[in-house]
This record gives sequence, C-alpha cells and structure tokens, in this order.
Amino acid sequence: MRGDKPQKSNMKNLYYAATPYHVILSIAIAEERPHQKHILYIRSGSGGMSKLVTSIKSDIPIFNSVIKKYDISKRGLNQSRLRKAQAAVDLIKRVYRDDIDRLFIFNDISGDAQSIMFFSQMSAEICHVEDGSAAYNKSSRNWTMDNILARKLLFGPWWRPIKVLGTSGYGDKIWVTHPSAVRDELHQMEKLQINPDNVQKHSQWARRYIKNTGINTKLDTISTVVFLPHSSLISEKAQYLTNIKSILDNYSSEGKTGIKYHPREQETPGFNFGSNTFEIPREIPAELLYLASNSIETVLGDVSTSLISALWLRNDIRVISYALNLNDHDANLFSAFDKIGITLVSGRDIE
Repeated sequence: MRGDKPQKSNMKNLYYAATPYHVILSIAIAEERPHQKHILYIRSGSGGMSKLVTSIKSDIPIFNSVIKKYDISKRGLNQSRLRKAQAAVDLIKRVYRDDIDRLFIFNDISGDAQSIMFFSQMSAEICHVEDGSAAYNKSSRNWTMDNILARKLLFGPWWRPIKVLGTSGYGDKIWVTHPSAVRDELHQMEKLQINPDNVQKHSQWARRYIKNTGINTKLDTISTVVFLPHSSLISEKAQYLTNIKSILDNYSSEGKTGIKYHPREQETPGFNFGSNTFEIPREIPAELLYLASNSIETVLGDVSTSLISALWLRNDIRVISYALNLNDHDANLFSAFDKIGITLVSGRDIE
C-alpha cells in the first residue's frame, strides 16, 4: 500500500467531506502540514454547505483547491445514490490524475467512500477521520440481505457491510478529537489527535461567517447554548421537553440563551423557552459558534457531536448532557462523556 512508502515533503492530501463538521476537522488536519498541498472535496449532503464553501474559499488559504459537487441534500433516495456513485467516480479519477498521496475519509460505511478507498488504496494512503459521536457511542449498523445486495450491485462486490464507522479495514490510522475516549472497536488502530489550535486561530473567520446570519449583535451576549434533538423525538416523549426546560432553568448561565434546532428540521418547531432566548440559525456549525463567541459559558445537549466538539475547542465552558431523558443508556457514550468532561443530568432528578 502507498502508506508504507516514505512520506514526501510535498505530499498531496485530499479530504472527502460531506458535513460542516467534516470540513472543520479537515481544516484542523490540513493546518498541521502547511507546506503540503491540500484539496477539500465536498459531496454535500446537508443544508448550508454552499455558504460555508464560499467562505472557506475566500478566507481559509490552507486549501489549494475547494471543490463542491453532487449536492444530495434535496434529492430522492435513488437520485442520492446515483449522485454518490458519480462523486466516487469523479474523486477516484482525481486521486490518480492529481497523484494524491493521502486520502482522508470520514464515513467509511457509505458505498461511495468504500469505492473510493478500494480503487485508491494502491495509489494513496487511506486515513480515517472520526465522524463525530459515532467514534464514541455504541451505534452499530445492522444490514439486511436486501441492503447488502443493493449496495453491492450499485457500488461493486468490494463493498463491505461494516457495523462501526472506521472499521472497513482500508487504513490503520484514525484522526480523532479525543483519543482516550474512543470506542473499543477503534482501539486497534493508530489514533492521532486532531489539534484544536489549528482551528482556534480562525476565530475571526468564524465571526465574519456568523456576521451575516442575523445574530451578530447577540454574539457576545450568549452565555448558554442549547442543542435540541429532532422535534419528532420530542413529540414522541411528552415529558422530554419539560425535562429540558427544567434542566435549562437550573443550569443555564446568566445572559442570553441561544436555542439551536436540529439541522434536519424542515421548519422551526418554535418551542417556547422564555423571553431571554433566541434561535441560532441552523446553518451555523456549532464549532464556529464556539470559535466566534467568547461569552459562552454553558452548553446543553443530549448525544450531539456538538457537546464533544465543545470541549475539543474550548476548556473554559461547562458542557452538560441531558441524554438520560432518552432512556437510552449508552454505556460507551456515557463513559466517553466522563473521560472528556461532560456532565450527565436528568430533568427528573430536579425538584
């Protein structure tokens, strides 16, 4: 494999990203090697990426090239699969045409990523990167025979029905934000810590990005940020919202509270959290909020990656999880929370 060869001083790195979190981690990894070449390739699967890409092109010079293609965020299932296959073919061509040395993959369960790794492994070193909380929780993908056959037909017989992100076997290294807290399945891999300093130095970029979202005047008054799960989950559990409000009343800091709804919400649910709260636009990545606002003291959420990234980027804030309200006792995640420094609370315990 290419990864066994000596590294060159002018190595070319390609990052295959699909979410804002992937992009933030790509910046951090690229900044560690400023004298190498870096290509950010975005196969967009989430809203708000266009603004982020435009901002990166103008304000983050570490990337020699930023490419955004094959937006699948508003397409049907069959179209999305076709777009992923197209992205895979396009990226494989780039790996060989541009003589890429190192390929960074965030989600190795997806068929497009596995196709890219399979066809690129003899030319480029395959490097895995965490895909948020999946590197720390107990999530495991179960595949039916129909699922397996469909993906093998679409992407090829090399596609592997892995259950845990990072275990496809194409690379033996994984870049993570909290190495000591990763789940057991990833312990056999070489774990490299992603340096938060490489992102923290872009705080002014984060402020410029947020400036045009309508909350720039409130940016330095936010003391508490609340990350909510999808409204469908809240609707299914009548006591869930009541417990969240109770936790907010007891643990929020003085000052304004920003409410951030789940990025996949089609419309704003409009839950009432009181007059001292306001909505944070969903297109603002949590990580940019941490970089841009020095007034944030407390972060509340359930099992969101935003809790984990908070204590990767900041050591001066309190992070609290109300995941116990889910009645889903994820021993892996709760152990990771303890190692990272995230406090678990339950609204039911508050009188």
